[in-house]
Amino acid sequence: MKWLRIGRIFFVLVLTLAMNCRLAENVPVMLADPLASALQATGAEAGEVSINAWGRLPVKPADEAALTRIVKQAMHEFGIDDTQVVLNQSTSRYQQMVRGEMTDDNSHLVVIAEELYPGGQTQAAEVYLVINLETRQYNEAAVVNSKAKISRIIAEFDGIPQITTCLVGWLDGKLMKDEQDRRLGDAFDAIEAKTVSSTTTDQYVSSTGMSPLIQQKLQVGNDQININMAMRYSPLDNRTYVIIGSPVITLEY
Repeated sequence: MKWLRIGRIFFVLVLTLAMNCRLAENVPVMLADPLASALQATGAEAGEVSINAWGRLPVKPADEAALTRIVKQAMHEFGIDDTQVVLNQSTSRYQQMVRGEMTDDNSHLVVIAEELYPGGQTQAAEVYLVINLETRQYNEAAVVNSKAKISRIIAEFDGIPQITTCLVGWLDGKLMKDEQDRRLGDAFDAIEAKTVSSTTTDQYVSSTGMSPLIQQKLQVGNDQININMAMRYSPLDNRTYVIIGSPVITLEY
């Protein structure tokens, strides 16, 4: 009887552990990326990623050939050869620009090198390198590596990289305003962010704030911000889209 009682106790313990393990599968996993954690807190899964970066380069005489070399070198850093790149050039009184574009099944990469003449060609020029990368699938490690690569490319041309990252996810159906506000509040709480400002229109709701979990920040008037979240409903596909950017959203919504 003693061994029978011990066997029953052991069985109960094993059953309890098994039940707890199954329940744990439904607990959200904390992600290292604050933006992904915030998006997860809304109930949406990351579907698209947009990395927008730019840097002002030291002023040098930059003709079309020099700008083209910059674009091609940046593309090479991504492992893209010249045959995969569509190049376009444009020139006006106030700027000359070379734009390279590459699109495949999962990503869209645009590299722009441009020389601007804010006061016309009689004044000093400003040279910029812009890199925009969009991917259709979220992968945290890939995002980290892409941002590091973009920063390195701009730094190689002696520029100081300024980077904005945006995640896009969605929820099925239309959410009422109270529900949108609640989910955005959950997202702010998930990354310990404090709201700085909020905007509500018939088309979308948007909030900006400051999170201690994000190092980058932007000075806007008297406030500092580093997180921007928005939600909007699209009747075309009956989805409520969630867009989260740092320090701000640079996508149209």
